[in-house]
Amino acid sequence: MRVVWSCRTDVGIKRTINEDNHRANPAELLFLVADGMGGHAGGELASRLAVEIVERFVIETRAGTTRPLPFAPQPRLSPESNRLHVATRLANREIYDMAVTQPPLRGMGSTLVGLLLHGREAHVVHVGDSRCYRLREDKLQALTKDHSVVNALIDGGQLDRDAAYRHADRNIITRALGVDPDVEPEVSVHELRLGDLFVLCSDGLTDRTSDRKLSELLEPLVEASGINPGRSEIEREHLEQVAEALVRYANSRGGDDNITAMLIKVIG
Repeated sequence: MRVVWSCRTDVGIKRTINEDNHRANPAELLFLVADGMGGHAGGELASRLAVEIVERFVIETRAGTTRPLPFAPQPRLSPESNRLHVATRLANREIYDMAVTQPPLRGMGSTLVGLLLHGREAHVVHVGDSRCYRLREDKLQALTKDHSVVNALIDGGQLDRDAAYRHADRNIITRALGVDPDVEPEVSVHELRLGDLFVLCSDGLTDRTSDRKLSELLEPLVEASGINPGRSEIEREHLEQVAEALVRYANSRGGDDNITAMLIKVIG
């Protein structure tokens, strides 16, 4: 499988520290975005640990390795989904242990969204409100559902999605890495097709960009060069331009949070 990818991360207009972190490992077909919380030192550290620990675990548990799992695998999950699930729980435990043993870091935590491509499947893991979208042809679909107060209100029929962007509690999440001794990551599996485009992003983008506007900003990729593995540099340039446009738009709408947008396209 061949992919091209691009990522843009920005501190935003109103912050001085970027607490977002990301990892792209095309060799493993693994892509991660994390959004830290807990102040200057804690938030940046928590998100960096999140992506580093998950990446390291996925590398160490590739086919043929014999590393013992720190948690029992879930019978309902495939081997690849279990790798993401266990890796995320491991990241949670290490961040939590550091936070409780080092007083200056108490209260730190991080969201996480990750994508692992394998065969004809896309495995998605998330904790918190960092999101994964898939653009297939001209249809944008959210593959994650925020672990947040606002989303619980939506699920309960107490709030509609249009009002969610203006809700006072829209930034309150109900699940994060490092807050409790253990966490339950949400993992989903999706059929993978040639030409699929995935967007991983922190809430600095989605708090200021509706799904409808996000679809509009991604439209140039629908109209771009198409699928041609021999034109990967052109594909990458298109992704870079759109990633920059996403960050620019979020900043134009206030830019009051860190912004990370990672785009991954399957080209072969």
